[in-house]
Amino acid sequence: MRKHKMNKTSGITLIALVVTIIVLLLLAGISIQMLTGDNGVLTRAGQAKNMTDEAQIIENIKLAYNNSQIGRYTNSNENFASTMQAELEKTYGTGNATVTDNGDGTLTITVNGKIYDIDGDGNAKNHISKIPTDLKIGSTVTYKPSGTFTWEAELCSSTKTPIDDDVILQTVSSGSVTSGNADMSITSWKVLSIDEENEKVELISTSPSPHSVYLGEAQGYNNAVYLLNNACDKLYGGTITKGGVQYTIEGRNLNIKDIEDRMTTTALSTAHSYGTNSATYGHQYTSAHTNRCYPLIYEQEYNSVINGNTNTSSTLDVWTKQITPIHRTDSVLEPQAGVADSITKSATAYGSQGFIQANTNIQPYQTYWYKDNSFMKTAFKAPKGLNETDGDENTNYNLLMTNGSGITAVYWLASRNVDISMTNSGFSVGGSNGGNYSPCTLFASEYANYSGNRPLRPVVSLNAELISKNESNEFVVE
Repeated sequence: MRKHKMNKTSGITLIALVVTIIVLLLLAGISIQMLTGDNGVLTRAGQAKNMTDEAQIIENIKLAYNNSQIGRYTNSNENFASTMQAELEKTYGTGNATVTDNGDGTLTITVNGKIYDIDGDGNAKNHISKIPTDLKIGSTVTYKPSGTFTWEAELCSSTKTPIDDDVILQTVSSGSVTSGNADMSITSWKVLSIDEENEKVELISTSPSPHSVYLGEAQGYNNAVYLLNNACDKLYGGTITKGGVQYTIEGRNLNIKDIEDRMTTTALSTAHSYGTNSATYGHQYTSAHTNRCYPLIYEQEYNSVINGNTNTSSTLDVWTKQITPIHRTDSVLEPQAGVADSITKSATAYGSQGFIQANTNIQPYQTYWYKDNSFMKTAFKAPKGLNETDGDENTNYNLLMTNGSGITAVYWLASRNVDISMTNSGFSVGGSNGGNYSPCTLFASEYANYSGNRPLRPVVSLNAELISKNESNEFVVE
């Protein structure tokens, strides 16, 4: 009987296959790590490219510096920083390079978003930011300014007695204010904005000023922006010397642009839909008002319409910083025939009050809007640079509409508004009242006077290097 042998077939066992796969995966992981890891081929290639690009930029800066020096010797009237910027823009294109003269022989240059420090010999190095690494929108900063400002009755009101009704406002970094002065001292502030390119920080007071200031009648409307901004600059601005360098801190009052710039597109559109059957926001009341008195500054405002003439050449918008005040004697109202009895008085009886009467009519554009606290609570965007873990849309609401403790705030805004009805125009100054965005009417076109008392809401702008941490790990300005 023939015996049959079983043929042996070579093969891979399941265990061997699994081991092979594991080895291949390990090798693949090692290869990927070698390519993409912190010290991988691709990473090192990217770093090498960045270093090459960096070296090329620094070399181009040096070349631009040398070419600009030649231009300085051949034309002493040339602005060195402007000349150097023009040289760099030849390489990087218009708008992709900026040169700032620091005033101490050094320059700060931005090329394609990267910042470099240039010494007096034209040597460039990467700029080290002066902004504290953990400073963010909403951070608390201690700042103790000191100064004085006279709140003049002649400017803030058409009816108060000049000099006798003046109020001296004062801030102190320590101790008490002078007897009889209104204490406006503020020491707790919050970060409102951070300008990384220019290394500037804006701080807003955690709470409005401790005391209120009066604005009333046509003069209150005329000079609100001037008074509010200048008071904040004198009381909360100033100079600080650090490391032998003197720095200027600029103060101003919060304005409507600060609020609108931080609102969502939808919320701002809703706010601007405010209006009556006379006119909605941004639109004109075209019918002629028989009540046609207006504060003197109105004729200087962009898009003011008086006697059928529209002012489109002015650069004075509703929040522009006002350089010079308007005095009561700048205009004397002359009575016009056919106007209401309340206005047909002698010029000496009501003249020199900071308002005037149009010969024919006024036809203002609506620039007033109002929204209550419930709307404002959800109106703001999350601050730029903050995510859900360290800030959201509530950050801006708390910064702008509360006193820092969740309690809604009352204060003036350095902004003017015109509210239109069927029969008259109301001239108001912006403000917050209990979390509502609520301007305060001061004068109406039928020659009606109103007034208000609200605190200041100061904002200061300063160089980031003035902010540091003290021994308690708290941000301070010093």
